[in-house]
Parts: sequence; C-alpha cells; structure tokens
Amino acid sequence: MLKAEDIHWSKFQIDTEDPMTLSVLAMRIFRQNSYNYKNFPIHIPNRNVDTFIRHGHYGGHTDVYKPFAEDLYYYDVNSLYPFVMKEFTMPGGVPVWRKNLEEVELDTLFGFF
Repeated sequence: MLKAEDIHWSKFQIDTEDPMTLSVLAMRIFRQNSYNYKNFPIHIPNRNVDTFIRHGHYGGHTDVYKPFAEDLYYYDVNSLYPFVMKEFTMPGGVPVWRKNLEEVELDTLFGFF
C-alpha cells in the first residue's frame, strides 16, 4: 500500500487516503491530468431530466454458465465496451429535447433516446 501511495503521489500529487474507492481515485486522476473542462464541460441536469435519463438507461444482470452445443457461436461482449469507448465520443452536454423523431435521420442522433 505504501508503494502504491508513493506512486500516486509522485506521478499525480493525489493522496490515496482520501478517495473511498479505486473508481473515485481513477476519476480524480483523469480529471486532474486528462480532462479538458473548457472543451467538454460537465452538464449537471435538473431532477426531471436526470429521472428521465435514468428510467431509460439501466443495467441488467449477468449470468455465468458453461454452454454446451455443436456449432456454437461465441460473442465477446466485454470487448464491446472498450471498443466503443475508444472509437466513439461520450454523450454529453446540455440535452436537446425532440418530440417527434419520425423524420429525423438516424445518423444525426447522438446521446440518450
């Protein structure tokens, strides 16, 4: 632990005693060293917008089992997340409300729907 603390302090000037989780520590390092607030500000939505997004954006469950079959196809879904993070921009900014999406080109849509 002391060696890890020394590394974090010498590289990032971040005290590892303050963050409660590794995710918080990673976010602090990212915001301090990589994130550009001027080019991509963080928008904090109001309660209604936040609730709307949360009702449509949720996770599922994970099952682990050994499949047995012949001519079985295997899809590595875990590799999908890093690929998408590398290749596509993260949705962000101030949400734009669109009531009628029937005539909107799908290629122009971006974010949560």
